Amino acid sequence: MTTEIDELPVAALGIPPVRRGTRPMPPREADLAHLSLAELRALRAELASEENRVSYWRRLVQARADVLRQQGDFGVDRLREVLSQEQVLPGRTAYVTASGDDLLPPLPGLEAVWKAVDPTDAGGRAALLETLVEMDTTLSTYRHALHQRIDSATRDLVARYAVDPRLCLVALPV
Repeated sequence: MTTEIDELPVAALGIPPVRRGTRPMPPREADLAHLSLAELRALRAELASEENRVSYWRRLVQARADVLRQQGDFGVDRLREVLSQEQVLPGRTAYVTASGDDLLPPLPGLEAVWKAVDPTDAGGRAALLETLVEMDTTLSTYRHALHQRIDSATRDLVARYAVDPRLCLVALPV
């Protein structure tokens, strides 16, 4: 196992770790202590990527549910209006990156998002909407857990940087 000192750039080895200020040291995350700095950064990046994919699918599920809630107004023009960028609604906007295999992460039951429903079948629409609401809840719960794990990794990085600020230099291009 490499130590964090082993991960420092050569230029930083001659510089002593200097901690300024009187703030108490942030606590380390015990469940992440076994990871090297590079592994911790990779874990955090992987979790962030997964959160991005989950957020993407959650927005698709929510958009499909919104279309179903339109009470039978399913014309192509209405769909274009609902999905267009011209519609400005208050809320969170996010930059989403998705390409290649990232577009279709495995998510059991996701085919329900694309399930065709007869617009005149109120029962069918209600059943699909119920499924979508359950999917949104599941995705939201998973996304919340991802946020907690990302926050934990971030806290551990901050704690490591507080102990030895030179570790921040590893992230900089040389």
